[in-house]
Amino acid sequence: MKLLIVLSLVALCAANVETDAIKLAADNPQKLQTLFTQFRKENHRVYQNAVEARMRLGIFRNFVKEAAKVNEAQDGITVGVTFFADLTQEEKVQYHGANITEEVGENIEQWLAGEVPQASSVSHRSRYGPIKNQGNCGSCWAFGAVGVTEGFQSMTVGRYTALSEKQVLDCSGAGSCHSGYHAKALEYIRNTNKLAADSQYTYRAVQSSCSAGNYQNAMQIRVTRIWQARGDSNLASALSRGPVAVLLYNFHGVAVEGYKAGVLRSEHHGPGAQNHIVTAVGYTPSHWELRNSWGTWWGEQGYFKHDRTRNNNIGISDWAYTMDVSSAGQEEE
Repeated sequence: MKLLIVLSLVALCAANVETDAIKLAADNPQKLQTLFTQFRKENHRVYQNAVEARMRLGIFRNFVKEAAKVNEAQDGITVGVTFFADLTQEEKVQYHGANITEEVGENIEQWLAGEVPQASSVSHRSRYGPIKNQGNCGSCWAFGAVGVTEGFQSMTVGRYTALSEKQVLDCSGAGSCHSGYHAKALEYIRNTNKLAADSQYTYRAVQSSCSAGNYQNAMQIRVTRIWQARGDSNLASALSRGPVAVLLYNFHGVAVEGYKAGVLRSEHHGPGAQNHIVTAVGYTPSHWELRNSWGTWWGEQGYFKHDRTRNNNIGISDWAYTMDVSSAGQEEE
């Protein structure tokens, strides 16, 4: 407990230092240049020429000014400089990639909240290893589906194994680096039951020809059902027993892209339709706990919280999918 408190204080101090640096840089060109130089070094940015460098600095300046406004509003979140800070809108879109599944397949069942009693709060976060990074490939749909599978495998066999999003990206037919469907990805995982370990079929931010047959199966569970959990109570009930892949509407804008801590709300989202899929791993009465796929340097070591007390206008419990599993080799009763 003491270690946890110390780590929390260290994280808080670091967040305060960054917030102060953003505030200073927003109004001081010299401080801005210093912050930009630091950003380039930490994110390994190499630009083609001076023209691009000036263009990127302009984008960075706007990001910092908007981040400072969010922090000054004291609206429940802290925003910092992340890898999004010098990207164009076209480049940012590549870090999303969700399609909305408008029809539920014949083999997907509707989850009913009465099936599992709701606890007051739930967290499956301890079941996982470090957050992964989808990179500039719109494969969040694969990461969301694999995140659910990893969580159930960890709960079932008692240890975490990083499974292969690359196999799902290459072999499922559920999408590409431009967009995809998390429900179809889960159906692929259920139908194949041969999901390789990430160490065997390693992720790269590009779609390739399927080579799943060259790898030994690392999945030690058998997926028996796919459920859709629509609505707040159904999602909470489903989360009481395991993780759920969820879709977020319009998940972009400086408050989202620069998120460091706090509870996001739909008001923090940008306009438009950059939809994103993540893995829900828990909840409290006030917020959902979610696992993203933008690496550990975004958010709270890659996780974030999202408000659940207001109207569901962000889609988080509209297109939510989970699974039933049994131990590998056992048939469903």
